[in-house]
Amino acid sequence: MSSLSNQGLSWKQYLPFNRSPRPIPDPSKNERRLLERCSNKNLEQVSSGELGAYLLHLRSLTKKLWLGKWDSLIDQEYILHEQPFEKIVQLCYEVADVLREHGAISINKIVQKMQGKKIIRVDTDQSYDSYGLIFSILGWLSLLYIPAIQDQSGEMRIITQSTQLTIKDKIPTELVSRPLDELLRKFGELLPIRDIGRNEPVSQINAQAATPTRLEVSHMNVATLKDMANMQIIWVDSLSEHLEFDPAQPSLSLFKCPSFCRIQKQSDESTLAIMLRDFYEDYEKPSEDFTVAKLLNEVILSYVLLFRSDRRSRKVYERSERARAALYREGSHFYTDPFLDELCGNRSSSWFAFGGPIRESYDSSVDFPVFKARLERIQQHVKDIQPNRFMSLWRDQRDLRLWYTIWAVIILSIIGIVIAAISMFLAAIQVNLAKMAYELQLKGQS
Repeated sequence: MSSLSNQGLSWKQYLPFNRSPRPIPDPSKNERRLLERCSNKNLEQVSSGELGAYLLHLRSLTKKLWLGKWDSLIDQEYILHEQPFEKIVQLCYEVADVLREHGAISINKIVQKMQGKKIIRVDTDQSYDSYGLIFSILGWLSLLYIPAIQDQSGEMRIITQSTQLTIKDKIPTELVSRPLDELLRKFGELLPIRDIGRNEPVSQINAQAATPTRLEVSHMNVATLKDMANMQIIWVDSLSEHLEFDPAQPSLSLFKCPSFCRIQKQSDESTLAIMLRDFYEDYEKPSEDFTVAKLLNEVILSYVLLFRSDRRSRKVYERSERARAALYREGSHFYTDPFLDELCGNRSSSWFAFGGPIRESYDSSVDFPVFKARLERIQQHVKDIQPNRFMSLWRDQRDLRLWYTIWAVIILSIIGIVIAAISMFLAAIQVNLAKMAYELQLKGQS
């Protein structure tokens, strides 16, 4: 794997920040083969740095997770790489190939297809281990969940990082015989689901959403969230936890690898699109024309809303959040998703044509039909906060017109008080001088 420096590129030219992370390595031949399979061979619009970002994220998630017992599941005729991460990449490709050919079938059927291709042994009696392997691979391919180390508890378990979630951390193994979309739904809201009666048609749902809610950048930018709500940013590994908000902490979870969205949104036949094809019931769809590509575009646009559209928030990302959002660490060095840098801090970007000119507000129903509820909840929390101290009043820039008006009144009032005090002081001096002159005049007459 070669680095950007081997291509004659300066990382400081590639990114606008002073404190630069280490350059992300280019994908190997085996890794690029997997990425092409996941995106249905539509990678022309994705840079090598963005491809490498997802692979680094995958490497971080799978570190020390390859189980020795999984080696015994592999058919003797199938040549498996020696390195654990290369094994995972190789088997991820095979599972993605099965999904592309047969759709979102059950884990049990995926195992059977892998046995038919002589990848997994047919004579194995370790069926639970094979289910755990496929379950883990599906999580790494989709990033809808992060698989935990699978044991013999009879449950498939995942890792959650957000402090408040409507997601279960385990489901029974019996669900391996159910279609993939049904299994995913058993975890809870891996993706936001519209909370509306089952008998209401999608057209009526859209009519109810006709009343627009404006998401104001002045309320939603990260600088305001930190200054006014003392909010902590939690950089999470899974797509399902993106924009999860816990008002008790308070904390906001953000997905740290938007390059994954770039890879998966290039085709309606991507691995993620196949897995989510039947995820929503008709009455739960955010809109009639819902697609996975539009879902991923919302994720991408959310970084623009939170960081890119506000100067102070770009500085917050550069100074503190960028290092915390690292995909992978080696000692004191870290790797950050270059697409995340572009969305959150890079001021000159050809990509920014996606969002058009910097906007002051967004329509939650039009721009964020999937994540509408999560974003509106955050904005309402910020709106309910009232500054109660002088410094909090100074930091409250949610309404700049009001902020300038208040401080103009305060400054003019202070100036008026100072002028009045000076006038009184000068008047007192004038009276005193007049008194002294009068006394001198009386002495002269006597």
